[in-house]
Amino acid sequence: MNLLGIDAGTTGLKAILFKSETGKELGSGYVEYSFADSSKGHVEMAAENWFEALKQASRTALQNAGTRECAALAISSQGESFVLLDQYGESIRNAIIWLDNRSAPECTVIERDFGREQIYHMTGNPSVEPAWLGTKLLHLRRHEPENFADIAHILLVGDYLLYRLTGQFYGSGALWCSTLLYDLKRRTYWDAMLDYLEVKKSSLPIQVDSGVVVGRVQPDIAAEIGFSTPVLVVSGGMDQACGALGSGNIRQNLITDNTGTSFNLTATTNEPVFDPEFRLPCQLHVIDGFYLAVAWSSSGGVLL
Repeated sequence: MNLLGIDAGTTGLKAILFKSETGKELGSGYVEYSFADSSKGHVEMAAENWFEALKQASRTALQNAGTRECAALAISSQGESFVLLDQYGESIRNAIIWLDNRSAPECTVIERDFGREQIYHMTGNPSVEPAWLGTKLLHLRRHEPENFADIAHILLVGDYLLYRLTGQFYGSGALWCSTLLYDLKRRTYWDAMLDYLEVKKSSLPIQVDSGVVVGRVQPDIAAEIGFSTPVLVVSGGMDQACGALGSGNIRQNLITDNTGTSFNLTATTNEPVFDPEFRLPCQLHVIDGFYLAVAWSSSGGVLL
């Protein structure tokens, strides 16, 4: 049985086909994409680029493996970057990448109105950063009211790719935990923040655990990629949590170092960890019942 792993990173998307019984890599594909706008602190991209990259990288992985057989796939993705869809499932505007810092003024407003301690102990985020989805939604509500009014679906990168593959709207806490919209302890959306931002819960994807089958690749998409058999689609998580799993960091007191666009040190814990000095974020692991204490730098890897 072959399994396809997909990682939608900040600057490119990777797809690798594995033999599930042995973990042997059979073939891989990689596609880079570029940003549409990186001026004045704005970093945007057409969301369609993610899906086109997924199809192309997956086709290449199958071709390099010399097989079209795949039983299931799952997606690891960058956190925070998001796309807004209207009632017809079409993009309202370009996707906004996590590196975008246009919402710096809104960070100050949110921290003032909720308080740093409440935000940290509710969401696991010790500071309010422009990267977080909640700050950008407030910015769009203030500065792009027409686009904000048209929102029917708010999707992170992994959610968007799941939607394009299956037609279903699902998300996982291991991806949503750094958005400011997610209650880390209750493992569901934070109602008070949704009300504050004027975001409807119905516009957010249905929350499921990581590792859950959420559908099948739609037949026309499967044919376009080149799959010869029906392919199950499984919920994944943020790249750092998936990277911890892939590195064997799946029990308490293990630490892994991962340098992608950002630099991250992640430590697995069996309960939420809150730093009294407000330095260390806490996120959900893709392994049920575990959390990650994450020390990170947004410029760690991109400088290379």
